[in-house]
Amino acid sequence: MTITEVPVNAAPVNAPVNAPDRAPGPDECLVCFVLSRVDRDGCDNTLRWARSYRDAVALGDRGLERRLEAVGGYCDCEILVNAFVPTSVAADGDEWPDELPECGGVRHGSTVPCRHWAAVSAGRR
Repeated sequence: MTITEVPVNAAPVNAPVNAPDRAPGPDECLVCFVLSRVDRDGCDNTLRWARSYRDAVALGDRGLERRLEAVGGYCDCEILVNAFVPTSVAADGDEWPDELPECGGVRHGSTVPCRHWAAVSAGRR
């Protein structure tokens, strides 16, 4: 999958984000969760899925949106373009792998990405 294949506006804005089939998996990281939701349900040009993750996993993290926006993640799909990329892309170039590994996992309550994601450097944005 390439990031240009991410569906935008695929799901209605009012679709419930707290349904069991839309909840983060055990130990799933923020970026893996956002990617899976955007891939499945699209991006509605908000931080809908990032907020859903925060509300389910790290309710006390009130700075998440500010931190994501500071690195260019103004909506869920921009998190995957401007803020974080697969570690293989960060190391080898601009091609996204066809398949990403399963989430590397993070501790409950964390909003950091797992080991499979690298922050996009300011020079690449």
